[in-house]
Amino acid sequence: MDDQADLRQFAELLMRLVRDQAIASCDALAAGRMGGASGNRWRELLADERTRQAVRTLIPEIVDEVLFYFVNALDADDLPLAWRREDGSYVDLYELGGSELGGDLMVSDGWRAQYSSQRFFAPGADSPS
Repeated sequence: MDDQADLRQFAELLMRLVRDQAIASCDALAAGRMGGASGNRWRELLADERTRQAVRTLIPEIVDEVLFYFVNALDADDLPLAWRREDGSYVDLYELGGSELGGDLMVSDGWRAQYSSQRFFAPGADSPS
């Protein structure tokens, strides 16, 4: 079993299927491109451009906070979940990540830079990456 390959696959899928889609969906809501009750609520709350831009700037940071606390719970073994390998066997994400998932996600050259197509805020940077 190649733990590093499994960890890379987990990271890539988490970034692409969860992070990227959540940011894209919130961006569409903030831009007023979504219908329904949620779309109407966002349009009403983000009526002026300054507020809309502030929310759009914060969206990736909010998504990253949620993801950080998710992987931090895995790192602490507080959320016992397993990863299914290609051969059908399972490995505990706590063991697979070696208590480093939170760092792998949040460091400036980590998972967000490697696998996400969406912007992110790297502390110390003047603008989102």
